[in-house]
Amino acid sequence: STGVSGNIRVNGKPMAPSSERFRQMLCYIHQDDLLRPQLLVGEIMLLAAHLKLGFKVTKAYKMDLIKQILSLLGLDHRYNVPTGKLSGGQKKRLAIALELISNPPVLYLDEPTT
Repeated sequence: STGVSGNIRVNGKPMAPSSERFRQMLCYIHQDDLLRPQLLVGEIMLLAAHLKLGFKVTKAYKMDLIKQILSLLGLDHRYNVPTGKLSGGQKKRLAIALELISNPPVLYLDEPTT
């Protein structure tokens, strides 16, 4: 088989997939969850918020954002539950929640309904 080539355009403008701006614009959610089963939902969300948002926002802002995202995805009642105890659908929604912390304009989901 032969390779595939082409150009990537975002809003009509060429963009290199290796550029920092391109990587910031999208996120990829794997088919299989990559969650640590021993961490609580709230712990893994706060860890992701610290890593993605850094020190540019307060912990209070991060906590409010986490609560909003978990509520949006119907996971607010699972805040103190280990990720290993979540159902398959809840794990998928948590994977999405983790990516929504950085508010990407584009989400790529690998088999989101499995």
